[in-house]
Amino acid sequence: MNKIKLIDLTIDKKGHYGIGASACPFNKEYPLYLRITDIDDNSYVANLPTCIDPNVYLDYENYLLKTNDIVFARTGNSTGRNYFYNDKFKNVVFAGFLIKYALDPNKVVPKYVNYYCQSQKYKATIDSLSNGSTRKNLNANQFGEIEIPMYPSDVQQHIVDTIGSIDDLIEHKIKMLNKLDKFETYLYQKEGFNIDKFSLADSIKFIKGKKPKSVTSIGASYLTIDALENGTFTFANDINLIYCKETEILMVMDGASSGKVYIGNEGIVGSTLAKIETDINPYYLYIYLKNNYENISGHNTGSAIPHTNKDIIFNLQISKNKFSNEFYNNLLNLRINLNKEIFKLKKEKNMYLQKFFD
Repeated sequence: MNKIKLIDLTIDKKGHYGIGASACPFNKEYPLYLRITDIDDNSYVANLPTCIDPNVYLDYENYLLKTNDIVFARTGNSTGRNYFYNDKFKNVVFAGFLIKYALDPNKVVPKYVNYYCQSQKYKATIDSLSNGSTRKNLNANQFGEIEIPMYPSDVQQHIVDTIGSIDDLIEHKIKMLNKLDKFETYLYQKEGFNIDKFSLADSIKFIKGKKPKSVTSIGASYLTIDALENGTFTFANDINLIYCKETEILMVMDGASSGKVYIGNEGIVGSTLAKIETDINPYYLYIYLKNNYENISGHNTGSAIPHTNKDIIFNLQISKNKFSNEFYNNLLNLRINLNKEIFKLKKEKNMYLQKFFD
């Protein structure tokens, strides 16, 4: 199959670095700000919560995204992560740790490039370019040299239509989850008015996960951060490991996202996670911990590798839930079903990415 370098599929044969600006809180009069942290591993952006102040950064218009632009994260563990701009958000400026390429629709179906750059073959290319580096860091020239396999344009469009239909379903489910997130925040705030509070110390227990001797192609799902975030599951059969039910909370105990919580997952608990045993309604506690993430993560210990500070969590004060356990259990079932549907769709999407590109 013919291959063409990314740089040769652009309008101006250039990669453009983003603006070195500080984010400010959302202001409907200001340009939106796209940062690496706004893009997930599936090239999806749920929302853009920050802006830049155009009164401070007078040249911001030079960094506005246009239709058919694609941006790549150029540094850190997110190197290679990318986002295709399709006018979903208006008036968007891209940040300095991103590199933009303006794709030429006369040379390629633009969205096709974005789908190739979600494939395992592309990710392997990024890893090979970063070999030997203690911290990934690619420049515009290196991204520009990446070769894109070129199907005929009608086949490119077929690939875009096929995977795009799955993406549309994923986006719909994610929007439903986002609405549930907002409702959970509302519940957290309502429950917080109850002044009758008690310490978590007597009501929770952390059970740290373990690493299996080996992962397999069948067995119980091995719950790692990657699996929980992206649905990339492996499996294990070791009976001596820690097992989590769908109704139990998982918390990240080690690494950059220490203190983050998950619920609705069944399987073997990974070594960087812990499940939480509790006599509190688990979904109510999950909502409480999730809404206290900034406080929890702000007290993480360790310099090189952050660790969740359990003492901080034990000292948190929670009120007895005013809404019924049945109410919270129904919400949990809704979240579980949405997550299952999203993981199923992501698995189907990855199958097509593999079929077309690997």
